[in-house]
Amino acid sequence: MNIQDSSGDPPQGALQVGAPLNQRIQLIDFEKLLNRDPNKLDTKLIEDFIFGKKVCVSGGGGSIGSELVRQIAAMSAELLLIERNENGLADIENEINHEFPDVSLVGLVADITNKKEINSIFSDHKPEVVFHAAAHKHVNLMERSPWQAIQNNVIGTRNLAEASNSIGSKNFILISTDKAVNPSSVMGATKKLAEMLILGMDTVSVTNFDIVRFGNVIGSNGSVALIFKNQIAKGGPLTLTDPKMERYFMTIPEAAELTLQASSIGNGGEIFVLDMGEPILIKTLAEKMIRQCLLEPYKDIDIAIIGAKPGEKLSEILTGRDEILENTQYSKIQKIIPTKAPKSELKQLQELLKNLSFEDNGNIKSILGDLIPEYNPS
Repeated sequence: MNIQDSSGDPPQGALQVGAPLNQRIQLIDFEKLLNRDPNKLDTKLIEDFIFGKKVCVSGGGGSIGSELVRQIAAMSAELLLIERNENGLADIENEINHEFPDVSLVGLVADITNKKEINSIFSDHKPEVVFHAAAHKHVNLMERSPWQAIQNNVIGTRNLAEASNSIGSKNFILISTDKAVNPSSVMGATKKLAEMLILGMDTVSVTNFDIVRFGNVIGSNGSVALIFKNQIAKGGPLTLTDPKMERYFMTIPEAAELTLQASSIGNGGEIFVLDMGEPILIKTLAEKMIRQCLLEPYKDIDIAIIGAKPGEKLSEILTGRDEILENTQYSKIQKIIPTKAPKSELKQLQELLKNLSFEDNGNIKSILGDLIPEYNPS
């Protein structure tokens, strides 16, 4: 079998063709699936900004949150981790304590939707920089549980932002998603509300509130690449919703580095995006992953078309019609300047959240449509 690196396949001779499937799975290399070299950012500027600061990471036990923690720990900052999943928190805390024994780390099992709890934590620890990575992100699950999406993605964001403002944190960075642009899902719409809230908070606070907007983070928990990897391990088939579906992809380290870079160059009220190259067909991604395992798509491992799930779009975009894209000092990072009035949007959103409750669960899509004209549920 002639295997080319440019196609995302492993180097020739890495394993014998007859090797067991559980060994072949180890050949999967997410970076080689991107069709581009991973972006490297200005780590010196990031280190100068982060060094010695008290840094809070919400969702610190998740895929992106834990990578943020690793990179921040290497820059000798004091770490405060807020995480609802105690197992994820325990894993990253044990890892950091082992790899960076001199780094001060406090890991707290806490719920960002509990305003009093978050206020108490921030009052006690007073983080200077806050990276907000905690979120519900599974599109199909949030279609069935819209109240939970509101609670975690919007109310949780508000609680952290207001707590940061109350103690005078210097920087707050929200991790968002391209699904917030012209959203078709509850998850995307709630992340759009979180963006609106953060941009509005920047107009009334001394804290610099900024946003990073990601494409799909390949290899993160729940990502399509991990789903495909598990399906290959079971002998297939790989389940594809639509052969025309495509996404922008970035690696977990790229996502963490973009977030850190945004904190070092953000002036408040800005949205940062990374150059992720061209979008990749999910069908192509599936075929490449099968070939990386020295198998043939449709022959050794099948790919089954199952139809789009509620809330899914065939393609994602990084900027909306009310946003202006500008260059930064870094060729691989651009920033988005919103043209709407964030302060008035903040007031409207705060009024809604005062009275919203679980009883509104059945009406949440309608409420989202009232707040986000471009929301178009699929």
